[in-house]
Amino acid sequence: MAQKSNMHETDLYKPLRAFLEAQGYQVQGEVKGCDLAAIMEDDLIVVEMKTSFNLKLLSQAVRRQRAVDSVYVAIPKPRGGRRAAGWKDMCMLLRRLEIGLITVDLAKADGNVEVHFHPHTF
Repeated sequence: MAQKSNMHETDLYKPLRAFLEAQGYQVQGEVKGCDLAAIMEDDLIVVEMKTSFNLKLLSQAVRRQRAVDSVYVAIPKPRGGRRAAGWKDMCMLLRRLEIGLITVDLAKADGNVEVHFHPHTF
């Protein structure tokens, strides 16, 4: 699920922030090593962002689970969407680890954010 090399994690931040703020969350970037933290009342979520799905992203997300219950990973929407190579395996692994998945379509002007699933007990 490779993406363009000129893409940066920061490209994901603005659309994610706007998406979460529209739902009523207060959003902060780079909080205690977390890419994005959002809070609404008693609901605290952490989102780790990477330009592709990889082991470093998984490792960061699992470490965040020590401090907060709701951890998501955010990646750019892969070319081919859910038909992309490795999509089903990635989703199965994230679900087993109880980590949510968010994609951001950077080809769209508003960065179209989609929550594919939330972190739930496997």
